[in-house]
Amino acid sequence: MAEFDNVLARELSADERDKQLLGWLRIKYGEGLAALTRERAWEQGPLATSYVEGKQGAGKGKALSKVVDNRLRKIALECAALMTDVRPIWNYETYAEEVKQQGDVLNKLARAWWRNSRTDRKLVSIILYALCGGSGYGLLTYNADLSSGRGDLDLVPFDPRNVIPIDPTFSDSIQDWRGVILRQRFPLETIKRMFPSKAGKLAGKETTWGPAKPTERAGTSSIISPQWDVLEGRKGIQEVGGVDIMRAYIKDDSLNLTTEKITLGEGEWAYDVYPMGQAKPNGELATKNDSRLYPRGRLIIFTPECILKDIPNPHWHGLFPVIKFTLDPLPWTILGSSIIGDLIPLQDSLNEALRGADDGLAQWVRRSVAADKRAMPKSALDALDTRAAGVKMHYNPAAGEPFKLLDGPNPQVFKIFQDLIEFLKAEMEDTGGTRGVTALAQMGQMPSADTMERYMEALSPILRLRARNIELALSDLAEMLKVGFFQWYNAPRRIELLGKDGLTREDFDYDPGTMVPEGNGSRMERAMEHHKLFSFQVAPNSWLNVSHTTQKMFYLQLFRAQMLDPWTIWDQFDVPDAGPAPAETVPERITAARKLGLMPGPPPELVQLQLAMQMAQLQMQLVQLQQMAAQPPGMAAPPQPGGAAPPGGPPGPKAQGGRPPSGQVAPHFETRENGTRPVVSESP
Repeated sequence: MAEFDNVLARELSADERDKQLLGWLRIKYGEGLAALTRERAWEQGPLATSYVEGKQGAGKGKALSKVVDNRLRKIALECAALMTDVRPIWNYETYAEEVKQQGDVLNKLARAWWRNSRTDRKLVSIILYALCGGSGYGLLTYNADLSSGRGDLDLVPFDPRNVIPIDPTFSDSIQDWRGVILRQRFPLETIKRMFPSKAGKLAGKETTWGPAKPTERAGTSSIISPQWDVLEGRKGIQEVGGVDIMRAYIKDDSLNLTTEKITLGEGEWAYDVYPMGQAKPNGELATKNDSRLYPRGRLIIFTPECILKDIPNPHWHGLFPVIKFTLDPLPWTILGSSIIGDLIPLQDSLNEALRGADDGLAQWVRRSVAADKRAMPKSALDALDTRAAGVKMHYNPAAGEPFKLLDGPNPQVFKIFQDLIEFLKAEMEDTGGTRGVTALAQMGQMPSADTMERYMEALSPILRLRARNIELALSDLAEMLKVGFFQWYNAPRRIELLGKDGLTREDFDYDPGTMVPEGNGSRMERAMEHHKLFSFQVAPNSWLNVSHTTQKMFYLQLFRAQMLDPWTIWDQFDVPDAGPAPAETVPERITAARKLGLMPGPPPELVQLQLAMQMAQLQMQLVQLQQMAAQPPGMAAPPQPGGAAPPGGPPGPKAQGGRPPSGQVAPHFETRENGTRPVVSESP
């Protein structure tokens, strides 16, 4: 791409360059699409989507049952709800003491953004895409129309069929690819209003490189033509209702091979690129890295017929602003495995079993009839309904018995159908990874010992693996979001969300109104270095609420043993408005909690006072014993019965009431005294 682009820059006009660049993009689009069409999840995606919608086909024949039990929709929604029930506990940490305040502001901004932008609902759409097509994608971009025109960061869900890789690798991160193309369909008039300077080149055409319908299976021949046809523009475009706008984020290693400085970017985000070896304003010679035209990557916005925009990547983090969510990754695939697609045969068998049982029951409810045509005319037979009550008819008794009812299927068949239906339901939930989750969500009670076992049962290995995959994807989202706050959130925006807590010391330096500290270079250059001071920390299996329950019970057990402070418990249980912790370490926080009366036990001052009083009492007893030893025989005080301390001595320890914790099972809640006294028990 670098050599190709530099040759174009030197030898071609703008129109010719756009034409050749569009041809190159079309080739890369076709190569990426060809790689996707070889994957099983790509083939299963459209059918899986139809099944979740309920389009599962009807029974053959007009008289046969057409019943459908859409278990796939139930499994998809349950899995999506489980995977998106996250704890928005963001933890940006830094070891630089001078910017710790900014870390707190970043955490508060992330939580406010999560609540205000309804990201959990958008995450549901992404997970549903992943359940059907193997992977779901989210574009984190800045939308100037959000928040009543004030603008905000937005997470846009993408169908995997609209995300085309450029030179992909089989790895866990999309950032290892050379690029990615995102496709969106818009009405033609909308495109013309968005890019008025390009309206003439659109020429009223409605085109796409993809299939006309999202559910169609399209081979590469119907989407991309050979290179020589692509470059000539003779093939590879379909006429559809609307225009595909595509955004290509590309890693571009192009260098400034001219002899002059080149300015790229727009407005305050513009930057200068100097030829390698030329002196920069500070007197230093430009290195190869200084001569890169697109150090953060490149963004090309285009349609199948023209280039709309060609700019540097507008995001300061320099990453593809696309997060890939894959629930069941396979190391030899790009999309992973389609969970719903693999369940389609079981869904078909379930529907057939239900229809068979329904048809068999219908044969018993409306019994079949064998009639003698001599005794019963056809018109009477057609009017006969064996399910209706009070049947009346005319027949010729001289001709014999008019009709007789035939028995339906063997009743034992219904037992076979019932067992098969229950087996298929259980197998679908087990294979889909949602076994036990339904019962868990319907309990509606405080966790007991049996409940904890069901929690552990619900957290099957496959469920924990999917939860961890979601956490890794959300970590990528958190990293991009962090840089987005530095780039797009100025002081007024932060004050609007957080009040005075949204301000930092950097808002009042020589570059006011931004969290980026002052210094040499542009704000963008300073931000690209400054944001590296903050790292996002998340403990494995800690973001999803269902996987966090066991940890909550463990922390509760430590708190009961007075080995943990209330602030840690409040944080684990996501209690709002708990306030900052009074100290850094757990022992110091326990001391503070006892001073405030939040934990049983005396504060350190009282302990020291008690020790001093005990020492004084011991000294008094020692003096008394010495005086008694100095008295003549027969004058000593008699010993106290049972070895008790003499009058005035320290009181003995008070016996603790109740049975001590046994530790036989995991801690769980119980109620005693007719449900009026809640306790935490460790006994079975």
